[in-house]
Amino acid sequence: MNYRLNICVVKKRILAIFLATVIQHMAAAQPGPYSGILSFRVFNNGKMVNLNTDGWKVSPAIDDAFFKSISYRYPGYYLVNPRSSQSGAILNKDFHVEIIHLKDTMKIFMPSINYKEVKIDSIPFANGIYHIPQHLYNVKPLVDYYKAYTFTPNINGDWSLFSKEVYQCYLEKVQDVQMDYSAYDYLHNYTELELMNNLSYHDEAKSNQYYYLDNIIIYSNNNRDHKIYLVREISDTTFWGSKIGETKVCFLYAQNNQVYAIASRNFGAYIPGIITEFGIYKLHFYDIPINVRERQRLLVLLNKEIYQSVLKTKALDNEHNNLLFLPRVSRLYNKITLKP
Repeated sequence: MNYRLNICVVKKRILAIFLATVIQHMAAAQPGPYSGILSFRVFNNGKMVNLNTDGWKVSPAIDDAFFKSISYRYPGYYLVNPRSSQSGAILNKDFHVEIIHLKDTMKIFMPSINYKEVKIDSIPFANGIYHIPQHLYNVKPLVDYYKAYTFTPNINGDWSLFSKEVYQCYLEKVQDVQMDYSAYDYLHNYTELELMNNLSYHDEAKSNQYYYLDNIIIYSNNNRDHKIYLVREISDTTFWGSKIGETKVCFLYAQNNQVYAIASRNFGAYIPGIITEFGIYKLHFYDIPINVRERQRLLVLLNKEIYQSVLKTKALDNEHNNLLFLPRVSRLYNKITLKP
């Protein structure tokens, strides 16, 4: 099937203007001791719950001395105010909220309240474990404003989607891209200036539109119903256990019916000599959890890509290459690639 490509800045200026609030929402906090605050309300069978009544219990509880303050007065919000520090809220690494009703427990891992307010208007109570993705909370102003459109998933929608890994966009590198920081700054500033870019390719039957901002891609084939995808690696860690930073989309394009991204991958300080690298990536969109075979295929490719990045540090800059680091990583890589 032949597609006609049209890459342009999004014409929906209201959409672009409204996304400015998202960027402001994601902006770093001011220096000094600070923290965010969490507020939420709970609903059961469509009715707001009075959490002070018998049969209901919330953790962290109002008398929890670990927090600066916790307060609640029905029909208002349950407010959790952490203690503050120079680096944000003081919280346990696995901070979460538990709502207990009779024999059922709802465990919710919330978006970060490290330095900003997180407000969940209505939690539909259900037994289970739920992870509310940060990227969905970041686009909540957009979703709330465009009530005539549908967005899936979203915090005001089906919470069962938060109990599994769905609506993911996994990356598969097909080519390295050499970019200096001036080129990166140009692309980064362009993305912020225009807020979102639009890639549309058409045939006689449908129109596909992709919008992006950093690690988010929003897709629609009818300009009414939208899917929100998190752009990510198949693994959040390297094969030796260090963290892989957030991937950011710089540009989208389509070729032979396949959508590609020019994107940056951040390694922090975990690979000596390399902090950020760029590449052209094939995008794999999954509305449901990825199958085991495809996950393993992408993981093998990711491990190979990362190992090649480690080898490049030795070739490019011996001064910054840790002489103990390369042999250890090589041994680990050879171990995981040995055939049984």
